[in-house]
Amino acid sequence: MPASQYPYNIPVGFSFKVVFPLFALLDGNEAMFQDVSGINVQIETTEIQEGGVSSTYKLPNRVKYENLVLKRGLLKGSSLYFWMKNSFSNFDFRPMDILVMLIDERGIPSVTWMFRKAYPVAVKISEFKSTENAVVIETLELAYNYFERVDTPSFI
Repeated sequence: MPASQYPYNIPVGFSFKVVFPLFALLDGNEAMFQDVSGINVQIETTEIQEGGVSSTYKLPNRVKYENLVLKRGLLKGSSLYFWMKNSFSNFDFRPMDILVMLIDERGIPSVTWMFRKAYPVAVKISEFKSTENAVVIETLELAYNYFERVDTPSFI
């Protein structure tokens, strides 16, 4: 089948963008990350043993979302840093919606995940090693209520 007739557009994982809408106007591209992970959801189950039968049944229990993990080079003085610092230093949490978008070859978002009411739960800084010439990596871990996925139609 010729590529033009293929009914699916499979996005690539190396072209993406993370948007913190409250900070987008203040810092512009400050939310550029090298890695995004944790876009996972799972239904937990409970096993029920029926009396007199050796087999068990699995029943759905609840939906569980993993934390969103974002990695980037360490930045100083950014709005995102102050948001995280306020959470850890003052125990003052200001949840916000966050967008993670896969970008197609035209620069248009093809798939977007919206993480609802996200807030920081961990910040990790990479090791400092005098024998390596490496950028200091900041890892931000966010908890959130749930995420929604929105696919942009392929004809756009």
